[in-house]
Formats: sequence, structure tokens, C-alpha cells
Amino acid sequence: LRNPKYWRGLMGAYLELARTHPAVHPTYAGAIGYCFGGQCVLDQVRAGHSLQAVVSFHGLLHSRPTHLDDPYNSLRRLTKHEFENAFEIETAPNNYNITCKVLIENGDLDKEVPMESYEAWKAE
Repeated sequence: LRNPKYWRGLMGAYLELARTHPAVHPTYAGAIGYCFGGQCVLDQVRAGHSLQAVVSFHGLLHSRPTHLDDPYNSLRRLTKHEFENAFEIETAPNNYNITCKVLIENGDLDKEVPMESYEAWKAE
């Protein structure tokens, strides 16, 4: 996710496209994601997308990408400071959907989501 602003816009566009389908309610929607999808549903909440509920299973709790020199090492992500100061990353403003119900299901021993991530999520 080198361009969180673009990614959030894309997810919002797909949500609006789904709402045009005759079998889909025009205002009520939820999202469920596993792993990367779990990170995506949390970013939809951060973006303020009109969702009533989201569930993240084994999803990252932040939007920080991996380092360019080690892109497949998901345990080596940019720190919060690196992310905030990375000139090549177009960050997205947070416009939280505060009415959305959020359920996060992650294992206690999940190395991808250490306890610091939980603390940062709660503070956010």
C-alpha cells in the first residue's frame, strides 16, 4: 500500500458500485476481511466509508507498508515515524466512521500483530 489515498478511494468506489446492484441495499453495508482484507476493512472505517459493521480476521491494525528493499517481509514494516515522513507515500486523511461497529479477531500470539499494534489502534 504505497498509496493509501488511492487504495481508500478504490475501496470506496467498489463499495458504491456494489450498491448499484439490485440485490444490494442502497445504504446498508458491512465488510469482512481476512489478513490483507482485514487491514482493508479497517482502512474503510478510517476513510469514513458508509459501512454499518466490519469484521477483521488476522488483519493488520495499521496501514503502514513494507520497506521497498524488502517488500515481501510483512514483519518488516515502516515505523510510524518512517511512514509519516516518507515523501513517496501519499497518505490519506482519516475521516473515521464513528458509527460503524468494528470487530477485530486476532490471535494473541500473532507475530504480524504485536501488542503495540493493539495499543496504537486503541489510541487511534
